[in-house]
Amino acid sequence: MYVCILDAAGQVLVHQNLPAKPEAFLDAVAPYRDDLVVACECIYTWYWLADLCAREGIRSAMHGS
Repeated sequence: MYVCILDAAGQVLVHQNLPAKPEAFLDAVAPYRDDLVVACECIYTWYWLADLCAREGIRSAMHGS
């Protein structure tokens, strides 16, 4: 899974390919959780990411194709 984290000004903070696993995602976003919104364009097999965000209290917008 490719993760790109931007700050409010659009500066890239994280830009890397990670294993598609909840632990890898949570580790990558940990320093940014206070004001994080997750957006994901994906196929429907990524439902686990939406479920993980909901369980962790992370705002998200998932767009399936």
